[in-house]
Amino acid sequence: MDCGFCNTLADMQHEEPSEKMFDTQFGGRVRHYREAQEVSQRDLARRVTALGASVDASGISRIEKGTRTVKLFEAVALAEALDVPLDYLIHGQSARAELNTIRNELSRYLKEFHSSVFRVATTAGDIEDMLATDPELLASLASSDQEPPASAADYPGWVATRAREEMSPPGAGHVLLSGDIEQTKRLRAMLFDIIKAQLPIPSGENLPAMGVDD
Repeated sequence: MDCGFCNTLADMQHEEPSEKMFDTQFGGRVRHYREAQEVSQRDLARRVTALGASVDASGISRIEKGTRTVKLFEAVALAEALDVPLDYLIHGQSARAELNTIRNELSRYLKEFHSSVFRVATTAGDIEDMLATDPELLASLASSDQEPPASAADYPGWVATRAREEMSPPGAGHVLLSGDIEQTKRLRAMLFDIIKAQLPIPSGENLPAMGVDD
């Protein structure tokens, strides 16, 4: 028997069936969009069921693993529940479409970030005002590993120091992301520019240096 034919036959026997491959790829895309939107499998199941396709959380899990074949009306409901074109779940996105999706995610995160920055600043300002009114409260901020701020005016810097310590694991060198250090510097600069835009400061003044350690 021709060895080339033998090899071809062996390859065919080990190939994943096209239907199974489709289920696996479709399920992976469902999981990708669900996780990108921070939606649980249970919540996605509720959305899909509300659209007329009865699927529970375990069904969503099997779909994402590619172990459950999806019916057409279920695929339509999943796409609607995830607010993505059905074609994205079936064929995947082009590079341009994927870029647009990620940009939309970034826009959503920026809105959340802006809101968080404002809340942090206003809350810290409220506490500073309380400390200025009643300096005896400063002592209550002491902890086993840190002295309290010396005055109300020192409170914002005191909070920043604690935040840096809590958010940077030992040995991390205050690096925002693992990987390329230059990219990390650029991303940190971007974040600080966003903060300055959210919290304008008087002309001629600058935010304290907060770059990546050299």
